[in-house]
Amino acid sequence: MGLAVERTGTPDSEARVDNESNGAFDKLFNKAFAIACHVAFIGVCDDMDAKDVAQVACLPLFKAWRARPQAFEDTEYLERWVWRRVRGEVSNFLRAKRRQLPRDTDYAESLERAQAGWSEPAHAALTRVIERARAEALEKLSEQRRLCYVMKFSRRMKRGEIAAALGISVKTVDNHIAFASRALEEAERPFLEDMA
Repeated sequence: MGLAVERTGTPDSEARVDNESNGAFDKLFNKAFAIACHVAFIGVCDDMDAKDVAQVACLPLFKAWRARPQAFEDTEYLERWVWRRVRGEVSNFLRAKRRQLPRDTDYAESLERAQAGWSEPAHAALTRVIERARAEALEKLSEQRRLCYVMKFSRRMKRGEIAAALGISVKTVDNHIAFASRALEEAERPFLEDMA
């Protein structure tokens, strides 16, 4: 049947060409993802985080492959492309993690202080006030920011899953979560200062 039959324009031949190109891209993606996971693990030293970083790094692969399919037949070109993408995403991931660590520590300490005094009526009342302030601050956020925050911390979804569910980029998810976290911290800060 060869290429001449496949270029006749019949629906069957077009479907066959699409299936062949999908299969070729699937093979390319699997190879790129394996390389990306390995490279990302070197940078983040955690399997799950490495897979998240690799997933984000491989997102633009289809567009790049469509633009230059012959270039991706060269294994060295594919490896260079993946290394460049993963290096940037690992850098972004580590930068976001560095920013998140002090906030998580401060929040955990304040939560421990609030929970330690739950049996005392004054602390219990203050804890309820803080929870109410946090809920009000969460309601004031835009729908997308609120959803990102709730999906991340209540449903324990990964950043990539949130991005896919909302149809936005992972960077946008990170920005929304950071903004929401700051807004909630600001809402509870006056009350936590009273507790100290």
